[in-house]
Amino acid sequence: MPNVNILIEMGDMREANRTYEANLQTVKQTRELISQTISLLKASQ
Repeated sequence: MPNVNILIEMGDMREANRTYEANLQTVKQTRELISQTISLLKASQ
């Protein structure tokens, strides 16, 4: 008998996927905010 619980492993995999997606979205939003900030700084000069 393997020492792996499929239900626990599937839950862990889904949680890791959700965490990855949330982090990816955070990076995208951060890049967008930085880009907007740079644009505003350029426009104010």
